Amino acid sequence: YGYAVLLSFVMGSSLQHYFELRSRAYSPALDEARIQALQARIRPHFLFNSLNAVLSLIRTEPRRAETVLEDLADLFRVLMRDTRDMTTLQEEIRLCEQYLAIEKIRLGERLQVSWHTENLSSQELHDAKIAALLLQPLLENAVHYGVEPSAVPALIMVGIFGVYFSSHTSTGAHTFDLLLLSKMNIPIEIQKMFFPFAFIGFGIFTAIFPFHTWVPDGHASAPTAASMFLAGISMKLGGYGCLRVATFLMPDAAHAYSWVIILLATIAIIYGAFATMMQTDLKYINAYSSISHCGFVLLGIGMLTKTSITGAVMQMVSHGLMTALFFAAIGMIYSRTHTRMVAQLGGLLKIMPFISTIFVIAGLSSLGLPGFSGFVSEMTVFMGSWENPDKMYRLATILACASIVVTAVYILRAAGSTIMGPITNQSYEKLGDASWNEKFAALVLISGILIVGIAPFWLINLIQPGTEIIINKLGAAISH
Repeated sequence: YGYAVLLSFVMGSSLQHYFELRSRAYSPALDEARIQALQARIRPHFLFNSLNAVLSLIRTEPRRAETVLEDLADLFRVLMRDTRDMTTLQEEIRLCEQYLAIEKIRLGERLQVSWHTENLSSQELHDAKIAALLLQPLLENAVHYGVEPSAVPALIMVGIFGVYFSSHTSTGAHTFDLLLLSKMNIPIEIQKMFFPFAFIGFGIFTAIFPFHTWVPDGHASAPTAASMFLAGISMKLGGYGCLRVATFLMPDAAHAYSWVIILLATIAIIYGAFATMMQTDLKYINAYSSISHCGFVLLGIGMLTKTSITGAVMQMVSHGLMTALFFAAIGMIYSRTHTRMVAQLGGLLKIMPFISTIFVIAGLSSLGLPGFSGFVSEMTVFMGSWENPDKMYRLATILACASIVVTAVYILRAAGSTIMGPITNQSYEKLGDASWNEKFAALVLISGILIVGIAPFWLINLIQPGTEIIINKLGAAISH
Protein backbone atom coordinates (compact mmCIF):
# COMPACT_ATOMS: atom_id res chain seq x y z
CA TYR A 1 0.00 0.00 0.00
CA GLY A 2 2.93 2.33 0.65
CA TYR A 3 4.04 2.06 -2.98
CA ALA A 4 0.50 2.73 -4.19
CA VAL A 5 0.24 5.86 -2.01
CA LEU A 6 3.64 7.08 -3.27
CA LEU A 7 2.64 6.51 -6.90
CA SER A 8 -0.70 8.28 -6.38
CA PHE A 9 1.04 11.25 -4.77
CA VAL A 10 3.57 11.58 -7.60
CA MET A 11 0.91 11.27 -10.30
CA GLY A 12 -1.36 13.76 -8.51
CA SER A 13 1.47 16.29 -8.23
CA SER A 14 2.34 15.81 -11.91
CA LEU A 15 -1.27 16.38 -12.99
CA GLN A 16 -1.55 19.47 -10.81
CA HIS A 17 1.66 20.83 -12.32
CA TYR A 18 0.33 20.09 -15.81
CA PHE A 19 -2.91 21.96 -15.29
CA GLU A 20 -1.02 24.92 -13.82
CA LEU A 21 1.15 25.04 -16.94
CA ARG A 22 -1.92 24.61 -19.12
CA SER A 23 -3.69 27.58 -17.53
CA ARG A 24 -0.61 29.73 -17.97
CA ALA A 25 -0.18 28.65 -21.59
CA TYR A 26 -3.54 30.21 -22.48
CA SER A 27 -2.09 33.68 -21.94
CA PRO A 28 -1.95 35.25 -25.45
CA ALA A 29 1.38 36.95 -24.77
CA LEU A 30 3.01 33.77 -23.50
CA ASP A 31 1.55 31.76 -26.35
CA GLU A 32 2.92 34.21 -28.91
CA ALA A 33 6.34 34.19 -27.26
CA ARG A 34 6.34 30.41 -27.25
CA ILE A 35 5.49 30.25 -30.95
CA GLN A 36 8.29 32.70 -31.72
CA ALA A 37 10.74 30.63 -29.68
CA LEU A 38 9.77 27.51 -31.61
CA GLN A 39 10.06 29.33 -34.92
CA ALA A 40 13.50 30.54 -33.88
CA ARG A 41 14.56 26.89 -33.47
CA ILE A 42 16.97 27.79 -30.73
CA ARG A 43 17.27 26.26 -27.30
CA PRO A 44 16.74 28.34 -24.13
CA HIS A 45 20.01 26.97 -22.75
CA PHE A 46 21.89 28.69 -25.59
CA LEU A 47 20.48 32.10 -24.64
CA PHE A 48 21.12 31.50 -20.94
CA ASN A 49 24.69 30.28 -21.43
CA SER A 50 25.48 32.99 -23.97
CA LEU A 51 24.32 35.73 -21.62
CA ASN A 52 26.42 34.23 -18.81
CA ALA A 53 29.43 34.20 -21.14
CA VAL A 54 28.84 37.86 -22.01
CA LEU A 55 28.51 38.81 -18.34
CA SER A 56 31.85 37.17 -17.61
CA LEU A 57 33.43 39.44 -20.26
CA ILE A 58 31.96 42.74 -19.05
CA ARG A 59 34.63 43.42 -16.40
CA THR A 60 37.64 42.09 -18.27
CA GLU A 61 36.79 42.94 -21.89
CA PRO A 62 33.88 45.45 -21.98
CA ARG A 63 34.33 46.32 -25.66
CA ARG A 64 34.25 42.68 -26.68
CA ALA A 65 31.19 42.09 -24.49
CA GLU A 66 29.39 44.95 -26.24
CA THR A 67 30.23 43.53 -29.65
CA VAL A 68 29.04 40.05 -28.65
CA LEU A 69 25.73 41.44 -27.35
CA GLU A 70 25.19 43.20 -30.68
CA ASP A 71 25.97 39.97 -32.54
CA LEU A 72 23.60 38.04 -30.26
CA ALA A 73 20.78 40.54 -30.87
CA ASP A 74 21.42 40.43 -34.61
CA LEU A 75 21.40 36.63 -34.56
CA PHE A 76 18.02 36.55 -32.83
CA ARG A 77 16.57 39.08 -35.26
CA VAL A 78 17.54 36.77 -38.12
CA LEU A 79 16.22 33.67 -36.36
CA MET A 80 12.84 35.30 -35.67
CA ARG A 81 12.15 36.24 -39.27
CA ASP A 82 9.81 34.43 -41.65
CA THR A 83 11.67 31.33 -42.87
CA ARG A 84 9.52 30.41 -45.86
CA ASP A 85 11.71 32.25 -48.36
CA MET A 86 14.87 30.76 -49.81
CA THR A 87 18.19 32.31 -48.91
CA THR A 88 21.69 32.27 -50.34
CA LEU A 89 24.30 29.80 -49.18
CA GLN A 90 26.58 32.74 -48.41
CA GLU A 91 24.02 34.25 -46.03
CA GLU A 92 23.45 30.91 -44.31
CA ILE A 93 27.18 30.39 -43.77
CA ARG A 94 27.49 33.93 -42.37
CA LEU A 95 24.71 33.17 -39.89
CA CYS A 96 26.42 29.94 -38.82
CA GLU A 97 29.75 31.72 -38.36
CA GLN A 98 28.03 34.29 -36.18
CA TYR A 99 26.39 31.57 -34.09
CA LEU A 100 29.61 29.59 -33.66
CA ALA A 101 31.53 32.73 -32.68
CA ILE A 102 29.13 33.21 -29.76
CA GLU A 103 29.40 29.55 -28.75
CA LYS A 104 33.19 29.83 -28.94
CA ILE A 105 33.19 32.37 -26.10
CA ARG A 106 31.82 29.92 -23.54
CA LEU A 107 33.24 26.65 -24.93
CA GLY A 108 36.74 27.97 -25.62
CA GLU A 109 39.22 25.48 -27.04
CA ARG A 110 36.70 22.65 -26.89
CA LEU A 111 35.05 24.11 -30.00
CA GLN A 112 37.29 24.10 -33.06
CA VAL A 113 35.74 25.30 -36.33
CA SER A 114 37.20 25.08 -39.82
CA TRP A 115 35.27 26.16 -42.93
CA HIS A 116 36.24 24.74 -46.32
CA THR A 117 34.61 26.80 -49.05
CA GLU A 118 37.73 27.40 -51.15
CA ASN A 119 36.29 25.36 -54.03
CA LEU A 120 33.27 27.66 -54.26
CA SER A 121 33.53 31.08 -55.83
CA SER A 122 31.83 34.11 -54.27
CA GLN A 123 29.40 34.13 -57.18
CA GLU A 124 28.47 30.50 -56.58
CA LEU A 125 27.95 31.15 -52.89
CA HIS A 126 25.69 34.06 -53.76
CA ASP A 127 23.72 32.23 -56.46
CA ALA A 128 23.18 28.95 -54.58
CA LYS A 129 19.76 28.98 -52.91
CA ILE A 130 18.79 26.82 -49.92
CA ALA A 131 15.98 26.81 -47.36
CA ALA A 132 16.44 29.54 -44.76
CA LEU A 133 17.79 28.48 -41.35
CA LEU A 134 18.76 25.03 -42.56
CA LEU A 135 22.36 24.80 -41.31
CA GLN A 136 22.19 26.70 -38.01
CA PRO A 137 19.87 24.23 -36.20
CA LEU A 138 22.08 21.33 -37.33
CA LEU A 139 25.17 23.05 -35.96
CA GLU A 140 23.42 23.84 -32.70
CA ASN A 141 22.39 20.22 -32.40
CA ALA A 142 25.97 19.09 -33.05
CA VAL A 143 27.34 21.48 -30.42
CA HIS A 144 24.69 20.55 -27.86
CA TYR A 145 25.11 16.78 -28.18
CA GLY A 146 28.67 16.50 -29.50
CA VAL A 147 30.86 19.16 -27.91
CA GLU A 148 29.13 19.76 -24.60
CA PRO A 149 29.80 17.05 -22.01
CA SER A 150 27.36 14.17 -21.60
CA ALA A 151 26.96 11.92 -18.56
CA VAL A 152 25.37 9.04 -20.49
CA PRO A 153 28.59 7.25 -21.58
CA ALA A 154 30.03 7.69 -18.10
CA LEU A 155 27.01 6.06 -16.43
CA ILE A 156 27.04 3.14 -18.85
CA MET A 157 30.78 2.63 -18.46
CA VAL A 158 30.52 2.61 -14.65
CA GLY A 159 27.86 -0.10 -14.84
CA ILE A 160 29.72 -2.17 -17.43
CA PHE A 161 33.08 -1.93 -15.66
CA GLY A 162 31.38 -2.82 -12.38
CA VAL A 163 30.20 -6.07 -13.95
CA TYR A 164 33.59 -6.59 -15.64
CA PHE A 165 35.66 -6.37 -12.44
CA SER A 166 33.15 -8.58 -10.61
CA SER A 167 33.54 -11.36 -13.21
CA HIS A 168 36.02 -14.19 -12.95
CA THR A 169 36.48 -16.81 -15.66
CA SER A 170 37.97 -20.26 -15.13
CA THR A 171 41.42 -18.74 -15.65
CA GLY A 172 40.71 -15.97 -13.14
CA ALA A 173 40.58 -13.25 -15.81
CA HIS A 174 37.85 -10.65 -16.21
CA THR A 175 35.64 -10.63 -19.28
CA PHE A 176 33.17 -8.50 -21.25
CA ASP A 177 31.63 -11.57 -22.95
CA LEU A 178 27.84 -11.44 -22.40
CA LEU A 179 27.43 -15.23 -22.62
CA LEU A 180 30.17 -15.88 -20.08
CA LEU A 181 28.90 -13.14 -17.78
CA SER A 182 25.37 -14.56 -17.90
CA LYS A 183 26.63 -17.87 -16.49
CA MET A 184 28.33 -16.20 -13.51
CA ASN A 185 26.69 -15.38 -10.19
CA ILE A 186 27.59 -11.79 -9.49
CA PRO A 187 27.13 -10.94 -5.78
CA ILE A 188 23.81 -9.28 -5.03
CA GLU A 189 25.51 -6.32 -3.34
CA ILE A 190 27.57 -5.67 -6.49
CA GLN A 191 24.47 -5.95 -8.66
CA LYS A 192 22.53 -3.45 -6.55
CA MET A 193 25.46 -1.06 -6.68
CA PHE A 194 26.01 -1.05 -10.46
CA PHE A 195 22.55 -1.86 -11.85
CA PRO A 196 21.29 1.76 -11.51
CA PHE A 197 24.29 3.07 -13.47
CA ALA A 198 23.78 0.65 -16.36
CA PHE A 199 19.99 0.87 -16.45
CA ILE A 200 19.75 4.67 -16.20
CA GLY A 201 22.64 5.11 -18.61
CA PHE A 202 20.90 3.03 -21.27
CA GLY A 203 17.52 4.34 -20.17
CA ILE A 204 18.47 7.91 -21.05
CA PHE A 205 18.70 6.78 -24.68
CA THR A 206 15.14 5.55 -24.46
CA ALA A 207 13.81 8.70 -22.75
CA ILE A 208 13.53 7.47 -19.17
CA PHE A 209 11.96 10.05 -16.84
CA PRO A 210 13.35 12.51 -15.69
CA PHE A 211 16.29 12.27 -18.13
CA HIS A 212 14.07 12.67 -21.18
CA THR A 213 14.60 16.37 -21.89
CA TRP A 214 17.02 15.78 -24.78
CA VAL A 215 14.32 14.09 -26.88
CA PRO A 216 12.15 17.09 -27.94
CA ASP A 217 15.08 19.35 -28.84
CA GLY A 218 16.99 16.52 -30.46
CA HIS A 219 14.11 15.62 -32.75
CA ALA A 220 13.08 19.20 -33.52
CA SER A 221 16.59 20.34 -34.44
CA ALA A 222 17.45 17.34 -36.60
CA PRO A 223 16.54 17.03 -40.30
CA THR A 224 13.84 14.53 -41.26
CA ALA A 225 16.22 11.64 -42.04
CA ALA A 226 18.08 12.14 -38.75
CA SER A 227 14.81 12.28 -36.78
CA MET A 228 13.70 9.02 -38.40
CA PHE A 229 17.03 7.37 -37.57
CA LEU A 230 17.04 8.74 -34.01
CA ALA A 231 13.50 7.54 -33.23
CA GLY A 232 13.59 4.35 -35.26
CA ILE A 233 17.02 2.99 -34.32
CA SER A 234 19.06 5.01 -31.83
CA MET A 235 16.41 5.16 -29.10
CA LYS A 236 15.96 1.38 -29.37
CA LEU A 237 19.59 0.84 -28.39
CA GLY A 238 18.64 2.14 -24.95
CA GLY A 239 15.85 -0.40 -24.57
CA TYR A 240 18.17 -3.16 -25.75
CA GLY A 241 20.82 -2.17 -23.22
CA CYS A 242 18.30 -1.97 -20.37
CA LEU A 243 17.07 -5.48 -21.16
CA ARG A 244 20.09 -7.33 -22.50
CA VAL A 245 22.84 -5.79 -20.34
CA ALA A 246 21.35 -4.41 -17.11
CA THR A 247 18.42 -6.79 -16.52
CA PHE A 248 19.97 -9.94 -18.00
CA LEU A 249 23.36 -9.68 -16.30
CA MET A 250 22.07 -8.37 -12.96
CA PRO A 251 18.73 -10.17 -12.39
CA ASP A 252 18.71 -9.88 -8.58
CA ALA A 253 19.07 -6.12 -8.81
CA ALA A 254 16.39 -6.04 -11.52
CA HIS A 255 13.94 -7.62 -9.06
CA ALA A 256 15.01 -5.26 -6.29
CA TYR A 257 14.64 -2.11 -8.42
CA SER A 258 11.63 -3.19 -10.49
CA TRP A 259 9.24 -0.95 -8.55
CA VAL A 260 11.46 2.07 -9.32
CA ILE A 261 11.52 1.22 -13.03
CA ILE A 262 7.74 0.85 -13.09
CA LEU A 263 7.24 4.13 -11.24
CA LEU A 264 9.47 6.07 -13.65
CA ALA A 265 7.92 4.34 -16.68
CA THR A 266 4.38 5.18 -15.55
CA ILE A 267 5.29 8.82 -14.96
CA ALA A 268 6.91 8.97 -18.41
CA ILE A 269 3.80 7.49 -20.05
CA ILE A 270 1.36 9.89 -18.36
CA TYR A 271 3.63 12.94 -18.44
CA GLY A 272 4.59 12.40 -22.08
CA ALA A 273 0.94 12.11 -23.12
CA PHE A 274 -0.17 15.27 -21.30
CA ALA A 275 2.91 17.23 -22.41
CA THR A 276 2.16 16.32 -26.01
CA MET A 277 -1.26 17.94 -25.72
CA MET A 278 0.45 21.28 -25.05
CA GLN A 279 2.57 21.26 -28.22
CA THR A 280 1.84 23.31 -31.32
CA ASP A 281 4.77 22.13 -33.45
CA LEU A 282 4.31 18.82 -35.30
CA LYS A 283 7.83 17.62 -34.55
CA TYR A 284 7.46 18.41 -30.86
CA ILE A 285 4.14 16.54 -30.84
CA ASN A 286 5.84 13.43 -32.20
CA ALA A 287 8.88 13.88 -29.95
CA TYR A 288 6.88 14.15 -26.72
CA SER A 289 4.66 11.25 -27.77
CA SER A 290 7.86 9.21 -28.17
CA ILE A 291 8.57 9.77 -24.47
CA SER A 292 5.17 8.29 -23.67
CA HIS A 293 5.53 5.36 -26.06
CA CYS A 294 9.06 4.52 -24.90
CA GLY A 295 7.61 4.42 -21.39
CA PHE A 296 5.73 1.28 -22.46
CA VAL A 297 9.07 -0.34 -23.29
CA LEU A 298 10.42 0.39 -19.80
CA LEU A 299 7.12 -0.67 -18.21
CA GLY A 300 7.29 -4.04 -19.95
CA ILE A 301 10.89 -4.55 -18.87
CA GLY A 302 10.16 -3.52 -15.28
CA MET A 303 7.26 -6.00 -14.91
CA LEU A 304 9.73 -8.88 -15.47
CA THR A 305 7.18 -11.31 -16.93
CA LYS A 306 7.62 -13.24 -20.17
CA THR A 307 4.64 -11.60 -21.87
CA SER A 308 5.55 -8.06 -20.76
CA ILE A 309 9.14 -8.38 -21.94
CA THR A 310 7.93 -9.78 -25.27
CA GLY A 311 5.61 -6.78 -25.52
CA ALA A 312 8.45 -4.39 -24.70
CA VAL A 313 10.53 -5.74 -27.59
CA MET A 314 7.51 -5.59 -29.90
CA GLN A 315 6.93 -2.00 -28.82
CA MET A 316 10.50 -1.15 -29.79
CA VAL A 317 9.87 -2.50 -33.28
CA SER A 318 6.44 -0.89 -33.56
CA HIS A 319 7.57 2.50 -32.29
CA GLY A 320 10.51 2.49 -34.67
CA LEU A 321 8.21 1.94 -37.64
CA MET A 322 5.35 4.30 -36.76
CA THR A 323 7.51 7.14 -35.45
CA ALA A 324 9.76 7.02 -38.50
CA LEU A 325 6.63 7.18 -40.68
CA PHE A 326 5.29 10.11 -38.63
CA PHE A 327 8.54 12.05 -38.98
CA ALA A 328 8.61 11.26 -42.70
CA ALA A 329 5.10 12.70 -43.13
CA ILE A 330 6.00 15.78 -41.07
CA GLY A 331 9.17 16.27 -43.13
CA MET A 332 7.20 16.05 -46.38
CA ILE A 333 4.72 18.63 -45.11
CA TYR A 334 7.47 20.96 -43.90
CA SER A 335 9.48 20.71 -47.13
CA ARG A 336 6.45 22.04 -49.01
CA THR A 337 4.81 24.49 -46.59
CA HIS A 338 8.00 25.55 -44.71
CA THR A 339 6.19 25.41 -41.39
CA ARG A 340 5.47 22.79 -38.75
CA MET A 341 3.10 24.93 -36.68
CA VAL A 342 -0.36 23.34 -36.46
CA ALA A 343 -2.08 26.74 -36.40
CA GLN A 344 -0.55 27.63 -39.79
CA LEU A 345 -1.67 24.42 -41.47
CA GLY A 346 -5.08 23.12 -42.51
CA GLY A 347 -6.89 21.57 -45.45
CA LEU A 348 -3.83 19.64 -46.63
CA LEU A 349 -5.89 16.57 -47.51
CA LYS A 350 -7.24 18.41 -50.55
CA ILE A 351 -3.76 19.41 -51.71
CA MET A 352 -1.53 16.43 -50.84
CA PRO A 353 -3.78 13.39 -50.27
CA PHE A 354 -1.00 10.78 -50.12
CA ILE A 355 1.05 12.66 -47.52
CA SER A 356 -2.12 13.33 -45.50
CA THR A 357 -3.02 9.63 -45.65
CA ILE A 358 0.32 8.44 -44.28
CA PHE A 359 0.08 11.16 -41.60
CA VAL A 360 -3.26 9.69 -40.49
CA ILE A 361 -1.97 6.09 -40.65
CA ALA A 362 1.02 6.98 -38.47
CA GLY A 363 -1.28 8.73 -36.01
CA LEU A 364 -3.77 5.86 -35.83
CA SER A 365 -0.94 3.40 -35.20
CA SER A 366 0.39 5.70 -32.48
CA LEU A 367 -2.95 5.79 -30.65
CA GLY A 368 -3.22 1.99 -30.78
CA LEU A 369 -5.94 1.35 -33.36
CA PRO A 370 -6.51 -2.40 -33.90
CA GLY A 371 -4.94 -3.66 -37.10
CA PHE A 372 -1.78 -1.60 -36.63
CA SER A 373 1.44 -2.52 -34.83
CA GLY A 374 0.83 -0.07 -31.96
CA PHE A 375 -2.24 -1.97 -30.78
CA VAL A 376 -0.56 -5.39 -30.73
CA SER A 377 2.59 -4.25 -28.93
CA GLU A 378 0.85 -2.13 -26.30
CA MET A 379 -1.78 -4.79 -25.58
CA THR A 380 0.99 -7.36 -25.12
CA VAL A 381 2.67 -5.06 -22.60
CA PHE A 382 -0.63 -4.53 -20.76
CA MET A 383 -1.42 -8.26 -20.65
CA GLY A 384 2.05 -9.08 -19.37
CA SER A 385 1.89 -6.30 -16.80
CA TRP A 386 -1.48 -7.51 -15.49
CA GLU A 387 0.04 -10.95 -14.88
CA ASN A 388 1.95 -9.44 -11.96
CA PRO A 389 -0.36 -9.75 -8.92
CA ASP A 390 1.15 -6.86 -6.92
CA LYS A 391 -1.45 -4.11 -6.39
CA MET A 392 1.00 -1.32 -7.13
CA TYR A 393 1.91 -2.96 -10.44
CA ARG A 394 -1.79 -3.39 -11.29
CA LEU A 395 -2.36 0.33 -10.56
CA ALA A 396 0.56 1.26 -12.83
CA THR A 397 -0.96 -0.90 -15.58
CA ILE A 398 -4.34 0.83 -15.26
CA LEU A 399 -2.74 4.28 -15.43
CA ALA A 400 -0.71 3.26 -18.48
CA CYS A 401 -3.89 2.01 -20.18
CA ALA A 402 -5.64 5.30 -19.39
CA SER A 403 -2.94 7.22 -21.26
CA ILE A 404 -4.33 5.82 -24.52
CA VAL A 405 -7.31 8.17 -24.14
CA VAL A 406 -4.99 11.18 -23.94
CA THR A 407 -3.03 9.87 -26.91
CA ALA A 408 -6.22 9.67 -28.97
CA VAL A 409 -7.04 13.28 -28.07
CA TYR A 410 -3.76 14.83 -29.24
CA ILE A 411 -3.42 12.62 -32.32
CA LEU A 412 -6.95 13.27 -33.58
CA ARG A 413 -6.69 16.97 -32.77
CA ALA A 414 -3.39 17.31 -34.63
CA ALA A 415 -4.70 15.37 -37.64
CA GLY A 416 -7.93 17.37 -37.73
CA SER A 417 -6.21 20.74 -37.50
CA THR A 418 -3.48 19.88 -40.01
CA ILE A 419 -5.17 18.03 -42.85
CA MET A 420 -8.91 18.57 -42.37
CA GLY A 421 -11.05 21.68 -42.80
CA PRO A 422 -10.58 24.59 -45.18
CA ILE A 423 -7.23 25.51 -46.71
CA THR A 424 -5.77 28.13 -44.36
CA ASN A 425 -3.16 29.49 -46.76
CA GLN A 426 -4.08 29.93 -50.41
CA SER A 427 -0.43 29.61 -51.46
CA TYR A 428 -0.61 25.95 -50.40
CA GLU A 429 -2.90 25.19 -53.36
CA LYS A 430 0.12 25.26 -55.67
CA LEU A 431 1.99 22.60 -53.66
CA GLY A 432 2.51 19.09 -54.97
CA ASP A 433 1.98 15.70 -53.40
CA ALA A 434 4.64 13.10 -52.55
CA SER A 435 7.17 12.08 -55.19
CA TRP A 436 7.66 8.42 -56.20
CA ASN A 437 10.64 7.88 -53.91
CA GLU A 438 8.80 9.42 -50.95
CA LYS A 439 5.83 7.15 -51.67
CA PHE A 440 8.09 4.10 -51.86
CA ALA A 441 9.76 4.83 -48.51
CA ALA A 442 6.39 5.49 -46.84
CA LEU A 443 4.85 2.30 -48.25
CA VAL A 444 7.73 0.21 -46.89
CA LEU A 445 7.11 1.57 -43.38
CA ILE A 446 3.33 1.17 -43.72
CA SER A 447 3.83 -2.44 -44.81
CA GLY A 448 5.83 -3.16 -41.66
CA ILE A 449 3.16 -1.53 -39.47
CA LEU A 450 0.36 -3.55 -41.09
CA ILE A 451 2.26 -6.87 -41.10
CA VAL A 452 3.02 -6.60 -37.38
CA GLY A 453 -0.52 -5.41 -36.64
CA ILE A 454 -2.39 -8.05 -38.62
CA ALA A 455 -0.10 -11.09 -38.27
CA PRO A 456 2.12 -10.52 -35.22
CA PHE A 457 2.85 -14.17 -34.42
CA TRP A 458 5.90 -14.41 -36.67
CA LEU A 459 7.46 -11.53 -34.70
CA ILE A 460 6.42 -13.06 -31.38
CA ASN A 461 7.98 -16.40 -32.37
CA LEU A 462 11.14 -14.55 -33.35
CA ILE A 463 11.34 -12.75 -29.99
CA GLN A 464 10.31 -15.51 -27.57
CA PRO A 465 13.48 -17.68 -27.63
CA GLY A 466 15.54 -14.72 -26.43
CA THR A 467 12.82 -13.76 -23.95
CA GLU A 468 12.80 -17.25 -22.44
CA ILE A 469 16.55 -17.07 -21.80
CA ILE A 470 16.11 -13.80 -19.91
CA ILE A 471 13.09 -15.14 -17.96
CA ASN A 472 15.01 -18.27 -16.97
CA LYS A 473 17.83 -16.08 -15.70
CA LEU A 474 15.37 -13.97 -13.71
CA GLY A 475 13.70 -17.11 -12.34
CA ALA A 476 17.04 -18.54 -11.23
CA ALA A 477 17.76 -15.29 -9.41
CA ILE A 478 14.53 -15.63 -7.41
CA SER A 479 15.15 -19.30 -6.55
CA HIS A 480 18.54 -18.69 -4.99
